[in-house]
Amino acid sequence: MMKKLRKIEINILPLAISILLVLVSIGIIMTSQYIFDTKHYIGIACLTLSTILYFVNKKLYVIFFTLTLTMGLLGLLDFYVTTYRIGFAGSGINPIFLGLIILLFVVSKEQMSGLNSKDAENGGPKKKED
Repeated sequence: MMKKLRKIEINILPLAISILLVLVSIGIIMTSQYIFDTKHYIGIACLTLSTILYFVNKKLYVIFFTLTLTMGLLGLLDFYVTTYRIGFAGSGINPIFLGLIILLFVVSKEQMSGLNSKDAENGGPKKKED
């Protein structure tokens, strides 16, 4: 019982870090002259939907949050008020999103392996008939 509870706590880690980044960004916005961009509003909306999906449908959460982090990796959305980029000539990737997507892959191995198996498509493994 304790082991299963621990897995749930670890699986929420990338989402919790993302929520923490948004909360820090809101704090910075409130205490400085920074303003949110359209990318930030899109990122907050996707993060809110990901949070709801985490509690409602874990498989859909993994897919949607992976897509959200991929869009952030490419610079289409953002969670944090300051954007960091690693790359050349104005194009690159965001290292915050790269770290979050790697962490998501590490903690969600079991859920991701179940996404493309035939058992997941058919609703689970079939029982053998005697």
